[in-house]
Amino acid sequence: MTSRLALLGTVVLGLGACTMGPDYIRPPVAVPDQWKEATPSDRELRGDCWDRFRDAQLSRLIRKALDDNQTIAQAVGRVGEAEAALRLVAAQQYPALSLDPYAGREKIFTGTTSDATATRSIFRLPLNLNYEVDLWGRVRRAVESSRASYEASAADLEVVKLGVAAQIAETWFMMLHVDLDRQLLQETVGLRRQTRDLVETRVNKGVGNRLELA
Repeated sequence: MTSRLALLGTVVLGLGACTMGPDYIRPPVAVPDQWKEATPSDRELRGDCWDRFRDAQLSRLIRKALDDNQTIAQAVGRVGEAEAALRLVAAQQYPALSLDPYAGREKIFTGTTSDATATRSIFRLPLNLNYEVDLWGRVRRAVESSRASYEASAADLEVVKLGVAAQIAETWFMMLHVDLDRQLLQETVGLRRQTRDLVETRVNKGVGNRLELA
């Protein structure tokens, strides 16, 4: 009997090592030799890369936008949903323990008449243990799928944050460019006025001519 139980346990463990379907293998793609294969880094946090511009006002505007942007808030919500789904699926890999205690009092009959009763206290402490052996790897495949969805949601969040920051930085530098153009225009107008005043002074002193002034 002992040998049979040992054999059954070995079979169960062997089946538990099986997984539904083959592992995904990326198909090879022929590319030119001069091409360099990219290494995606969506999982890595990019940090406050805009601080490299050394513009405190720009950094303050970007941080405020990241805190108040509704698109980012939606992406954060999707990450939370994916994380909760992953935890729920991953929990199926482990035994589930449930406890439902009960305490109360009830009447019992102690004789043949209806009033021959007594009261007793009842205490119950049921402890249930449930565990599904993942023979064919269904749970493991579900965990892999949920983890991939969570990582994709986290990567999307970083992409959205980077897009918002890039849009603000682009608008900011465009405004700086407009301010510089306006400053250059004002300086040019000032120089032209000085030139006009100089020519006008020459005309008034009889050195210049009015055609030059015009």
